[in-house]
Amino acid sequence: MSDIIRIGGYNPGGGNWLELLPVDGIAPATPGSSSITPRDGYSWSRIYCTEETMSYLDTVTEADNGDLHTIDIKGFSPGDTPAKAKAIELLKVLGPHVVRFRDNARLTRLVGTATEGLKFVYEQQTGDSVADKRGYALSLSGTLTKGCDYE
Repeated sequence: MSDIIRIGGYNPGGGNWLELLPVDGIAPATPGSSSITPRDGYSWSRIYCTEETMSYLDTVTEADNGDLHTIDIKGFSPGDTPAKAKAIELLKVLGPHVVRFRDNARLTRLVGTATEGLKFVYEQQTGDSVADKRGYALSLSGTLTKGCDYE
């Protein structure tokens, strides 16, 4: 997959984005490298999100074998077309995912590993009036043994 199609010729989502890569789509790492590279046939899927809707929460708890990070990433992606609906549904099916995203402070973070990913769920909404937000409320969550890396 690639970028989820933006609606129209402009970017109603602003400059914030999520990129998802299924854990099954990660190429084996080269020794000494911590970078995440897609294996053949896979690519990062970018979804633009409205500014001020992106959030990242990392709740750290202690466990017998070390810290656990309960991660919750949320955003709202405006717009709705049949192609976008199909692409969003496919991402849900392909999970769990490693997630790279740019937040409201313009920091880019990477969450997940080749063995630990986040579950992707969404809510499609159209509202009941023209002024309502039409699009997708996105959420990626899970419990990992490692928090985010900054890129």
